[in-house]
Amino acid sequence: MTVRELLSRVDSEELSEWQALTTLEPIGDARADVRAALVAQTMWNRLRGREEKPRPLDDFILEFDPPVKKSDEEIGMILENWFLQQDANRKAKRR
Repeated sequence: MTVRELLSRVDSEELSEWQALTTLEPIGDARADVRAALVAQTMWNRLRGREEKPRPLDDFILEFDPPVKKSDEEIGMILENWFLQQDANRKAKRR
């Protein structure tokens, strides 16, 4: 289902309910990150040395920097450079 199809079937009230639910019970990648962190924490705490203290779950959850916003001009330049590089690669392979 596309986003457009979803929005045609779900009203703003239901969408708000889903957003609220995900703050209480993460779904998708956020939940998978918590499960992976739980496994890493369990392994750490099981295999740690006697002098080392147990570590909290937060120590094992990955944190990502938010994406950097780029202007339309910057995106255009990036794409133009990428296409130029692809063209140069194709020409180099032909030789």
